Amino acid sequence: MRIINLTPHDVVARPSEGQDIVYPKTGIRALVEMVTTEAAPLPDGCPTCFVQYGPAIIPDDALELANGADDYAFVVSTMFATAYRAHGGQHKILVPDSGPDAVRENGQVVAVRRLIRK
Repeated sequence: MRIINLTPHDVVARPSEGQDIVYPKTGIRALVEMVTTEAAPLPDGCPTCFVQYGPAIIPDDALELANGADDYAFVVSTMFATAYRAHGGQHKILVPDSGPDAVRENGQVVAVRRLIRK
């Protein structure tokens, strides 16, 4: 399976056993449109808003990378994956599992134990 990373950084999967698996960034970003609407502030004055996600579209450049592969999947952010599925996206999508099992250094995720199929 060809894995095409559409996040802005290399994704490192570090299984509990075995060696790191690196999915290098492609330089192609999968972005989702966000429309914010201002809402009433909290009682302490902190501003709030509502967010609505627009269509999440796999960029044509990414589809060209997948062209010719018998099987492929795109690594994207959780936000993109959620919007993509909500708008009927059909491609295979993977999301880095940055939950409590992720490997952190100085509080930053440096590797994930697995990818989530969305």
